[in-house]
Amino acid sequence: MKTFFTCLFLFCSTLAIHAQECLQLFLYQVSGLPGEDVEVALSTAGFQDIVSMQFSINYDPDQISFIGMQELNLPGLHPSNIGNPAPGNI
Repeated sequence: MKTFFTCLFLFCSTLAIHAQECLQLFLYQVSGLPGEDVEVALSTAGFQDIVSMQFSINYDPDQISFIGMQELNLPGLHPSNIGNPAPGNI
């Protein structure tokens, strides 16, 4: 019986270790001159078997403005899927 619980514990511990891999999003810092267009790259790690997700990117609308998205390297994702409901929020 003790061996069974030890095996069960080890099996459950292994499941927990694999379940802890998570999605990470990275925005890279950029700079530009006033009036100049700049691109901010967004990349990911741990992006596997994601069916859907939602997140916000907030910024100071007095400093920059959102123009649009491009080079979306994910099948089925289109710039029209990206919302800009109010200045300062994507």
